[in-house]
Amino acid sequence: MSRKQRDKRGAQGLAIQVSPHRTVELSPEQDRKAQRKAERRWRRRKRLPWTLAFLFFFMLDIAAAVGLYSYIFLSNNNAQLRLEDEEAVLEVLEPTIDPAEPFYALILGIDTRGNTKGSRSDTIILARVDTVNQQVILMSMPRDTKITIDGHGYQKVNAAYAFGGSALAVEKMSELCEVPISHVVVINFDGVEDLVDALGGVTVDVPPNTMVDNVWVPSGVQTINGEQALIFARCRLQYARGDLQRADNQRALVAAVAEKILELPVTQMPDVITTCCSFVSTDMSVQEIIELAMHMRGMDPDNIISCVAPVYSSYENGISYQRLYWDDFEAMMDSIRAGENPNE
Repeated sequence: MSRKQRDKRGAQGLAIQVSPHRTVELSPEQDRKAQRKAERRWRRRKRLPWTLAFLFFFMLDIAAAVGLYSYIFLSNNNAQLRLEDEEAVLEVLEPTIDPAEPFYALILGIDTRGNTKGSRSDTIILARVDTVNQQVILMSMPRDTKITIDGHGYQKVNAAYAFGGSALAVEKMSELCEVPISHVVVINFDGVEDLVDALGGVTVDVPPNTMVDNVWVPSGVQTINGEQALIFARCRLQYARGDLQRADNQRALVAAVAEKILELPVTQMPDVITTCCSFVSTDMSVQEIIELAMHMRGMDPDNIISCVAPVYSSYENGISYQRLYWDDFEAMMDSIRAGENPNE
């Protein structure tokens, strides 16, 4: 419509038929307002495709940025998590076939204190993980338990890691416990201090006489910091039960850390995983760890069951061993395989 036509129309007004039997006369002012409203609507329609295009590409940019960050985060952390003997480990691990079925994981604690070569595994824990029923059973194998290793004769079970890394440790524990092991986690206790501090401390029951290098940890149920957690995990000589008490402490620490991690908001998971990657090695990827944590969120702490293999002390050819009470051990493993509390 030309300006002249609009002026003429504005002077005369406009008649609008609102029904077959009724016509409404618009004043010149009402007509101009209707015209401006129609023009604004037309301009908005014209801008809409461009607005939608801008939003589309903006969202693509955000998705790309998040994807790039996720790729870098996962790639870097997956690289750090890799085991030194990954190829050998994958040959002895038994992959899980049904994700709904419980699986077994071997947790090895290495107390290197700055020296990684030829280290023995001071912590040996077999974990049965049931994601459907949200249950974890932790069974410690005393590190001095007597076994045989091809080419090395009689040895303590913690020597398997020194002779053949995590692959041989998995192989010997799988034979000893007669269960397929699907995953292995190697923890360097030098890094436990940083993890516990990152979690804001963990709550455990500290036995009396817990001390390393003249640094004491008060006894009783309490929240301990990273330095105290390291003492709690290392102390042995001050206990009447020696290594058996230390094994109890280490299982309690693993359970307390797991419980605290599962309580974290999802947004804090990346920071915790990054901290763990500095002292943890495993065959599992970051994605698998996160999925497992999601399955176990909300788990009842009472569903983390702890036990130790029944052993007695034996002194042979100048060497102190622990020997398994085989009948009791087999009964314990029967309970563990059935998902039952072996302490009952």
